[in-house]
Amino acid sequence: MEEPTYVVSQVSKDLERHKSEQMAQKSEAAQLLKKIEKIQAEQKSIKSHESELTRYLEGLGADLSNLKSQSLNERRAASDSLERLQEEVAKLWIELKIANGSVCNTCPEKWINFQRKCYYFGEGAQMWIQAKYACNDLHAQLVSIHSPEEQDFLSRHAKKDSWTGLQDLDVEGEFIWLDGSPVDYSNWRPGEPNNQDPGENCMMMVGSSGQWNDAFCRSQLEGWVCQQLATC
Repeated sequence: MEEPTYVVSQVSKDLERHKSEQMAQKSEAAQLLKKIEKIQAEQKSIKSHESELTRYLEGLGADLSNLKSQSLNERRAASDSLERLQEEVAKLWIELKIANGSVCNTCPEKWINFQRKCYYFGEGAQMWIQAKYACNDLHAQLVSIHSPEEQDFLSRHAKKDSWTGLQDLDVEGEFIWLDGSPVDYSNWRPGEPNNQDPGENCMMMVGSSGQWNDAFCRSQLEGWVCQQLATC
């Protein structure tokens, strides 16, 4: 039979060992917790850097897109200005020829001459932008109209609803001609333009009367009218 003193001593030693092990476990747990907190802090920092990098890359992408758009708009504006300048030069050249006795009323085949301009009356279902490019392919532009006489001429020859070069695609309600000429004459139907449906930004001539109506640019009309200067 073991002595009571020995038993007490053994129990005390066991308790001390358990306490020591508990202290070691607590220390390990604290160290592990610190490691976890450090890892979490590093993950949070990484996520923050990723978010900053993502925003930076998105900003770069937006800047690049804006730069491309600005460059495209500048090129388009320069091209439009050049076309208008070339047309003004051509007009001046014709005036000079006429002053020197030349007759300037020559038009390509299937075009009709009127007051020093040639007109082509296209047929076939086209949206406004398609009609615009169809005229460009003919080295011409969608027609601009500047007098009752010109309107009467067009009304006699355009038998179908037809696209013209008048549009307010840039600023709603501010109609301008594609060739940059002034809007010095109009022939709107009563109550027009009314922008009844969103996107009614392109002007058409009504075939039966020749009166103007703002229409949805993606509508397909059966006619369009191109114009170019007559040659001498």
